[in-house]
Amino acid sequence: MAKKKRKNKYTTDGFVNIQKGLATAKDHQGKTHYRRSKYFNYNELSTLYSTNWLAANVVDVPVEDSLRNWREITSNNAEKIMQEEKRLGLQKAIEKAEKWALVFGGAAIVIISNDGKLHEPFNINAMSRNGLKRLVVLDRYNLISQQPNMDILAENYGEPEFYQVAIGGQTVHHSRVIRFDGIEPTIEEKKRNNYWGNSIYEKLYDAISNSQTSTQLINGLLYESNIDVYKIKGLNSLVAQGQDELVVKRIQMAHELKSTVNGIVLDSEDDFVKKGNTFAGLAEIDDKFLQKVAGASGVPVTKLLGISPGGLNATGESDIRNYYDKLSSIQESKYTPKLKKIDEIITASLFGSTQEVEFEWNTLWQMNDKDKAAVELSNAQRDVAYVNAGILTDEEIRPGLRELYTLEDDEEEI
Repeated sequence: MAKKKRKNKYTTDGFVNIQKGLATAKDHQGKTHYRRSKYFNYNELSTLYSTNWLAANVVDVPVEDSLRNWREITSNNAEKIMQEEKRLGLQKAIEKAEKWALVFGGAAIVIISNDGKLHEPFNINAMSRNGLKRLVVLDRYNLISQQPNMDILAENYGEPEFYQVAIGGQTVHHSRVIRFDGIEPTIEEKKRNNYWGNSIYEKLYDAISNSQTSTQLINGLLYESNIDVYKIKGLNSLVAQGQDELVVKRIQMAHELKSTVNGIVLDSEDDFVKKGNTFAGLAEIDDKFLQKVAGASGVPVTKLLGISPGGLNATGESDIRNYYDKLSSIQESKYTPKLKKIDEIITASLFGSTQEVEFEWNTLWQMNDKDKAAVELSNAQRDVAYVNAGILTDEEIRPGLRELYTLEDDEEEI
């Protein structure tokens, strides 16, 4: 009695084409698996950021663009708060912390007050006048995470309760730390990173490496733009007889004579040909690799390379606006919450109690003179049309013009 063939209890979803080998043992795609190509250590990340211009730009450009115009405080005591900001170097501290977070996967601003109790919870209500001494920025390798708090109800769930300063060994309570995480990791990646984020180079390394390698290869080709080809009679026989030095001497003599008389002297049975390499298309190839870095980093090519639009499939105005919109979103989601926490500490130190500080981020998009003139012309034409149509009067338009031209005398004619 024939045995029944057992059915395979394992099934695989997807299309199968035996004739074409799709999803069969012949299909190479089925044997393709994704794996991490590289793990970075502190020295590699530091060297990459410090010595490679492209690796530095993918970090520096968006951070500096997002913080360059800073903020405007609209609440009471704005001048005093801004003076304290400058004393503390707050803008620079946030810029540095964000850059280091992207490079190393994490950084923090440590609040240094005059209570001298880094290891204890920070009691902002007990802060004395002028009790905020300074802000210290450390990357995650110099502010080492201790055992994380795994209480899901805790404010710092999944983050350390304490940190340790690598140089000095002080223990710092988490309430005195303003964290800046790098690229958001998975839970497993976060554990591997000692409960910090990922470096931006985890995703961008291949794109940056390929771009720099392509540039180096193209640069190497320039040294071989013209190749001298010598056809020497009996070359194979000379090599076979072990007379390599004689061959080299003949070529060397030809080179020396060429340099001396601006020509070349050869045996009547030898030949010499100069071949030139063509470099058509190499610039486009180099540009393509740079565009991939720009795409991977989310920074427009013109911003990443610091060039004016033109060539490189130059980024248009709409892409620049999208870039600034993205930075504005980062300002609100990342920087604003941290600034609010720092503002509470600043006001407690200045005034003896915390005060709510209201502020607005200054616009990132700056119009050039040509754009400003075009807007003013458009507004002027609109105002003339409204006046002529009887919708507005001269008196109603005059205040807007006075503000535009900062005229102080109400009776001054325009």
